[in-house]
Amino acid sequence: MLKRIEHFLPEILIFLFAALTRFINLNYPSSHFFDEVYHVFTAQQMFRNNPAAWEWWNTPPQGFAYEWTHPPLAKEFMVLAINIFGDNPFAWRFFSAFFGTGIIILIYFIALTLFKNRKIAFLSSMVASLSGLLLVMSRIGMNDSYFVFFSLLAMLLFLKNKNLLMGVALGLTLASKWTGVFTGGIILILFLTRNYKKLFNNFKILKFSLSLFVIPLIIYLASYTPFFLGHHSPPEQNNSNFQTFIGLQQQMWWYHTGLKATHPYQSRPEQWVFNLRPVWLFVNYESNTVANIYTLDNPLIAWFGLISIIFLISELFKKFTFPNFLVVISYLSFFIFWFHSPRIMFNYHYLASTVFLTIAIGATLNKFWESREGKIIAFSFLILLFLLFIYFYPLWTGVHVPVDFNNHYFWLKSWK
Repeated sequence: MLKRIEHFLPEILIFLFAALTRFINLNYPSSHFFDEVYHVFTAQQMFRNNPAAWEWWNTPPQGFAYEWTHPPLAKEFMVLAINIFGDNPFAWRFFSAFFGTGIIILIYFIALTLFKNRKIAFLSSMVASLSGLLLVMSRIGMNDSYFVFFSLLAMLLFLKNKNLLMGVALGLTLASKWTGVFTGGIILILFLTRNYKKLFNNFKILKFSLSLFVIPLIIYLASYTPFFLGHHSPPEQNNSNFQTFIGLQQQMWWYHTGLKATHPYQSRPEQWVFNLRPVWLFVNYESNTVANIYTLDNPLIAWFGLISIIFLISELFKKFTFPNFLVVISYLSFFIFWFHSPRIMFNYHYLASTVFLTIAIGATLNKFWESREGKIIAFSFLILLFLLFIYFYPLWTGVHVPVDFNNHYFWLKSWK
């Protein structure tokens, strides 16, 4: 047993590092910040059994809003954490950090399953543990880390041919965020790619369709169990809970397709690719210091990751391989549809694509490792990546730094 632990010690250290950076001082900021005024506030109302948490027609207290525009699973996990730890910032963010750590672990196992190469898996998870975007979104009470975790779990289970469990994971993805549809689309593309010679196997198609469509729908409906156990009907109407549920789904659709709001930190997908416009989530001033939280990714991951994706695409043109195809198609599919989104967008919508940037970097660094000079380049890259992580860490976690030092973070005007 001890020898086995020693054998996997590098991976264990990476996973522990990811957990530490996500959980340390997780109760700061000590009050709601950014979209926690929606997600966390609504979870708190669910905890208090306030039916208004599920209903779109209610007026919330000033400065807050009932978050009914996304499915409820992330908020239900927050309620669970509040039951365990009490109603405090650590509880609000506990499962974001938990699943955020799980994302790093799943990146390792997806890369290992794909490439059958422990070095690529290790490098991918190491790079991911040094991503600012993945870190920041693991330390806030929102639903993005839940969505990415369950998406990766569904993909891993698909790769392991555990299609029934994949369907459950896909349902949990959809119950976290509707963009889980992208995950299902990717898995369908991968299934057709892997099984194009067996598409006339009716039983195989039927079984996979059950896992891809029916089971996720059942899980999605099950996530609304607390809603169905209550009583919800718009004013002056006498709707059944199911009628109100259908109305809620319509309201969610109308909200996301008809939102005309603007935000000073909104951005477009072409800006995400080059890490050009992060979101300013939080600020706290003291006499000579300032603490900020920005959704800025580690620049080296964003920029070298794009080069790595281009490299994998060039490799695909030379020779088709399923691992490279999965990384490229997943990266593209998780963000390319945002170009057609009618609503405002933010760079954290690039979160799922960032996962596949890290795997692309792992695969590219492994190519460098094949020569002596390449090893020096790869090792230098990892050192610089770690140094940049340390440098930007205060900007990602709200650590107070001198005002003059803080000004040096904004390499580009669009970052501020």
